[in-house]
Amino acid sequence: MSLDFKIIPSIDLRNGQCVRLIQGDFELTTRYDQDPLEIALKYQAEGAEFLHLVDLDGALTESPSQRSFIQNMVNKTKLRVQVGGGIRTVDQAKFYFDAGVDRIVLGSLAVQDPFATSQIIELFGPNRITLAFDFRDINGEIRPTAFAWKTDVALSPKELFGLYKEWEDLEFLCTDILQDGRLQGIRRDFYQELLASSGHNRIVVSGGAASRADIDLARSMGLRGIILGKALLEKRISLQEALC
Repeated sequence: MSLDFKIIPSIDLRNGQCVRLIQGDFELTTRYDQDPLEIALKYQAEGAEFLHLVDLDGALTESPSQRSFIQNMVNKTKLRVQVGGGIRTVDQAKFYFDAGVDRIVLGSLAVQDPFATSQIIELFGPNRITLAFDFRDINGEIRPTAFAWKTDVALSPKELFGLYKEWEDLEFLCTDILQDGRLQGIRRDFYQELLASSGHNRIVVSGGAASRADIDLARSMGLRGIILGKALLEKRISLQEALC
């Protein structure tokens, strides 16, 4: 597997517990008994380099809500951790970087406030920022959402990517809401459209990955990496299999 292609295990956090949503719907939440830190350490032992943490409480409240919990996870692993969920200010970003986080993930802010997002990118550097775009199918067209997937945004993918075209080191975490949490595989046509709209391949796949075939598809399309969340938790695929 290309060294440039990232396999990124993901843990979604709500009230300090590991959970998964279906299609971004907080009413469709599955809770897992495992301790999030134990899960992270298991992924580390199995060869993971990266870990994607999502503060779902922060996504709902629009402000990081589990900072001390996440800081403890960062301190007790050797993983390169990226964190998203409610990060909207320079001070919030600085807290996570000071805590040892490798990257921060900006979602709603990147969709709703390009100016504030650009300030954070300039201050900390594009190679430490991931922009998260969550897309929904609306009347046959792909459109971004914001604020924990509750608000649809009247921008095309091309317009949204175009807001950040000056930074060539930025990564984009793009979630297919239709597939998210369903374990039904990733959609080739969805990511083909995003590749065409963005004009680059710095896109990490999120939503629906359930097998080695999804990993191989994402890699064959030239994408940057893939998020594995529910598939690992429910043992649809092992991390060792994903990494080999």
